[in-house]
Amino acid sequence: MAKCYFCGRQIEGLPYVCRRCGETFCMDHRLPEYHNCVGKTFCADHRLSEYHNCVQERYSYTENSEDYSRYSDNANGHSRKTSSQRLARQTEQEITKTLAVLAIVVGLALFYPQIVLFVSQLEDDSGGSTALMQQDPSSTKVTLPDTTPENQAFKASDIPIIGDIIDPSESFKDSPKPHNYPYYAGGRRTLSFTTYGGLNEYFSKESHTYRYNYVDEVIMELLKNSYQDEYLDPFIEQIEKTSSSPEAQAQVAISLVQHIPYSWNRYSGMDSDWYYPYETLHNNQGVCSDKSLLLSYLLCQLGYDVVLFEFSDHMAVGVKCNGQYDFQNSGYAFIETTQPTIITYIPEDYLGGFRVTSDVKIIHVQGGDKSLDVSGEYRDAQELKKLDSMGQVLDQYHYARWQALTKKYDLQYDT
Repeated sequence: MAKCYFCGRQIEGLPYVCRRCGETFCMDHRLPEYHNCVGKTFCADHRLSEYHNCVQERYSYTENSEDYSRYSDNANGHSRKTSSQRLARQTEQEITKTLAVLAIVVGLALFYPQIVLFVSQLEDDSGGSTALMQQDPSSTKVTLPDTTPENQAFKASDIPIIGDIIDPSESFKDSPKPHNYPYYAGGRRTLSFTTYGGLNEYFSKESHTYRYNYVDEVIMELLKNSYQDEYLDPFIEQIEKTSSSPEAQAQVAISLVQHIPYSWNRYSGMDSDWYYPYETLHNNQGVCSDKSLLLSYLLCQLGYDVVLFEFSDHMAVGVKCNGQYDFQNSGYAFIETTQPTIITYIPEDYLGGFRVTSDVKIIHVQGGDKSLDVSGEYRDAQELKKLDSMGQVLDQYHYARWQALTKKYDLQYDT
């Protein structure tokens, strides 16, 4: 007696054979929608499941429950196997399509010289097809144009590789420029260093525009650049070699930047762009913002906690110090960068009538955590302020003190 393929019950009477999947069913499950038929219409030779790779799963029926459970492991295994085969075929088709596209691209790249040569010959030949096919009047042979590699206008090597990316650092060391930067440490000294026009040109082409916050989008980019770090590391190492004292190293960096010539062309011109610290070193000149960015970079690399003091028409640097000597209760000592100046000394007037006021924006630069002892500089700055207030003519004692301070900090150096 036959069994229902769907529920497994014995079929009393004549069984029903599904024309779509070819299986035998009871009266309750004879219609395709009642036995979850997944079969299709096949010819007489392939109507049965074993002949058309049927993936229908078999179920058993339990009289005490309305649930159906799988009972045929073979059917499940066959279904999984067939799904895996289908996935494999789809993957194979995708790989074939990808390889076909790559073959077309490579083929076009390889035959590009011949195509260009063919077109150029068509354009250059006034006789039309005579350049492409020349026939000797005394012979029936046809002479084709010479397309050997040595006679081609283009070579395969001239074709750029698809996806090839030019490394900008390859030209960074072009046009080396040696420098001797002066600084003062008990006397005038110099620090030798070579910058490169290639890297400077790369920085000069960088965009310094911003959309929301110029501090995050411009200033921090100027101070946090991997190429700049790589090429200025030797410069930092030279500063560190000038003394074993971290504070003396910071004073060398401050004095060196203060001795860099002031750019009067930038001051009076229309160029208001931001400069990378590397650019200022390479150009060996800069305005207050250029030199302040350079000094803040150097002090950060030396491990100091640094800020920028930004005014409406000026910029200076602040270094972490004892609160007794800080600028306007900021916790940072004021450092003028445009010329040799004592740390904490603030000029009364600047060129153009600018005066330092409390209207300042403090920009914290992400550097180290060191602080600088500026107590000695603070005392000297206060004494110099007092001497300046005495007018142009000083007695012998005060003039000697003024000369001593001027020499100690190289204040007469002309930038």
